[in-house]
Amino acid sequence: MAVAEDLVIVLADDGSVWAVDQAGSLVWARGPAASAPAPAAAAGRPALQAPAVACGTLVFCSPDGRQLTALGLRSGRVLWQFFAPARLSLVGLTRSELVAFEDGRILSLSLTDGSILASRPTPDLPLVGDPLLADGLLFWPVASQATTTDSPPSPAAASLGGQVLILTPATLAAAAPPLALGRGPARRVSLAASDGQLVVCDDASIQVFGVTAAD
Repeated sequence: MAVAEDLVIVLADDGSVWAVDQAGSLVWARGPAASAPAPAAAAGRPALQAPAVACGTLVFCSPDGRQLTALGLRSGRVLWQFFAPARLSLVGLTRSELVAFEDGRILSLSLTDGSILASRPTPDLPLVGDPLLADGLLFWPVASQATTTDSPPSPAAASLGGQVLILTPATLAAAAPPLALGRGPARRVSLAASDGQLVVCDDASIQVFGVTAAD
């Protein structure tokens, strides 16, 4: 579910989508259950990904995660669709791009027509949290190299924790040096960003970083 411009967007388990206004009236509906109650979620089926909205465009993943659909937020009209060979995870939207990732690659798509603007392999280091698209930057939290090896780390390596890669959404190139997340093994983290600051939380600490893209 998402709320944008006084509309509540609801996704059903079969891929149907509704837009409802503040009075509870249906504005538009698309999909198999557009004129019927939403079906119950099937046991064992992956949870639906939350839709994202920017600049009057609504983007959501199909239930199997292999299709992105962009609709006009007010009209419900299909603007474009993008099909992938593997399950996609939608990170978010900017005013002009959409960022998603699948097994092995990160994608930047045009919000206007769904064309691929950039593609790069996902980092070799495992994710330690959900990527975040905010303040015009893509934040990608990963374990540091020293925390991913099976051999005992050296004393210097043992002090390394996770890190956050900072990428430019349109090109997926590095926008700034990675942020080191302190000492000890990399923990699962949550990210939030606003007004040039990145907040990183885990089960033991909260860290705040000032973030500025490199020229």
